[in-house]
Amino acid sequence: MRFFLLSLLFLFFENSLFSSQFTLKGWEYETKLSHQGHPITADDIYFLKTAVLNGKIFLFYKNHDSLMALQFENNKVAAVREIQKIDKFTLPVIKANSNILSILFYLNGYYQLMMGESGQLDKMRTIYSFPYPMNYNSDLFVQNHDIVISLPVIINEKPAIKIKALEKKQGNYTSRDWDISAPDERDKGIFFFRMFKENDKYFSYFIKRFYDSSLKQIRDSLCYFQTSDFSQIKNAKPNLLIPFGWSDHPPDILSYQGNITILISRKRDSAYLLRLLSDKNKIEYPISQEYINAYSPVYLFENGILDLFYLGNLGGKSQIYHRKIDLNRIDQIDSLSSDFSNIAATKPDNNVYALSLCKKGSESYIFYICSNDGAIYYSKTDRSVQGLQIEKELKIENNEEYYDFAWKIPDDPSGISGYSYIIDDKPDTLPVIVNLSAQERFVSTKHLKKEGDYFLHIKVIDGIGNSGPVEHIVFSTGKVSEKTIFARINESTSQSKINKAIEFINSELSLSNDYEKGSYLALLNYYKEVEKNIMEKNYSLARKNLNRCILIDPFRMETALYLQLIKKEEENPFYKYQMLLNIFLFLALILLLSLLYGVFAKL
Repeated sequence: MRFFLLSLLFLFFENSLFSSQFTLKGWEYETKLSHQGHPITADDIYFLKTAVLNGKIFLFYKNHDSLMALQFENNKVAAVREIQKIDKFTLPVIKANSNILSILFYLNGYYQLMMGESGQLDKMRTIYSFPYPMNYNSDLFVQNHDIVISLPVIINEKPAIKIKALEKKQGNYTSRDWDISAPDERDKGIFFFRMFKENDKYFSYFIKRFYDSSLKQIRDSLCYFQTSDFSQIKNAKPNLLIPFGWSDHPPDILSYQGNITILISRKRDSAYLLRLLSDKNKIEYPISQEYINAYSPVYLFENGILDLFYLGNLGGKSQIYHRKIDLNRIDQIDSLSSDFSNIAATKPDNNVYALSLCKKGSESYIFYICSNDGAIYYSKTDRSVQGLQIEKELKIENNEEYYDFAWKIPDDPSGISGYSYIIDDKPDTLPVIVNLSAQERFVSTKHLKKEGDYFLHIKVIDGIGNSGPVEHIVFSTGKVSEKTIFARINESTSQSKINKAIEFINSELSLSNDYEKGSYLALLNYYKEVEKNIMEKNYSLARKNLNRCILIDPFRMETALYLQLIKKEEENPFYKYQMLLNIFLFLALILLLSLLYGVFAKL
């Protein structure tokens, strides 16, 4: 009986402690995918891809020689179907662009390209096929009417790239083919060709392997070329971006507001590290954790925010790691370590083999395989961000009015990564660039020189990239008015203090006149008196002089600092018990003198 109860207790704790392995803050715990009561399993535990088409999430995985797809709706599997028979020793390339799904796969000595629209998987058809040797590094580029297939090829006993650009003529697809070889005959070859198109320009990136005679070792370097006409790629001269150690991952190109950043992998010692290369300043930034082997990165990229997940192998176990990076402030990546995490999203007793990431609306989904039986799990988040509660405070300096805005950090399960704000004279501007970190919860308008009406537009961005509603706050800047002065006194004091303030102003007309003229001489004189009182430890008189300062300008930072200093000094036990201490010292002195008198009397 005791054994039975212990077994039940163990099962309870095992389910409660080990069933939830996904631990990233702001995300739900992991859930195993199932359909009609049966778990979804993948035969190839290293392949998993997602696509969002027409508002629907599709997950692709391999079972033996079949490419499978499941439709994921309302946090459950809605349908499962076989897409196509494929070669079980190769990996298909899956691209989703403008609700067009494209799949490049290998079967029976032929590469075949399937395409379909709006997630209608049953209507996908093969549009082009060609014979080619089996390989593992093919890629597919699809954008508008451009369809480009890149494949590895051996030219003069060196790795090179074969390009097939598809063209549709009379309802059928044909291809223009050409090869891209290593730019220098001394190079060892080129790998991992990737391309993208922006503003009618084609950007092509690849890894070149070469022998570095100065270091006497083989190294890799990232190269690229840019053309306005795709047919010019064949004759384009590549540019060297940066040399680095051995690489095992194709470059991922991230473009935002005309700035290009490339996600690359490089080998150091026996581990691969993930790095970001800024094309703007040609500086390389490490982004994966040190001392772990980082690979298989997947990411979401919106408004300059890179939401990165990758696998990290340490001690034979592979965990999912997460990092969020603001590419607008990539040069501050080291100093912003407190803002952006680089932590494991799964427990260390996990062993994750494959992962994929997608976003639908405000919900982000991550799918992964973390068991030897190929079971597929998912975790998701839907964290809409609360609006900011802004406190507006009027300030006066040199007879000029301005406002300071402050707020508390909103409560969000995933944390806050930063804030985006802009100040202008338009009522409905939407801020885009994240220009404040999570710790910066203050905006001042002191820098505004021109008088007039302005608007502060500000929103919060949470730890997983969701944006909160934009707050539009109107304010004015200009010269100080007498009405403003008395309004501030009334807002900042009780009724009894207001009466005292009126009596004080009436009794000291010179001070009031000085202030109405915009002169701060009286205020400065009182601050000098406060300093003198504090040095003399006359804190009661210091408080009286501070009260006069408050009547002139109740929100001066110096006033708060002096008040804090006075309180600190008054709480000092030596100050509180100064009289007793003086009596004690006096008695001790008398006792010492009497002892000395006795000693000398005996002599």
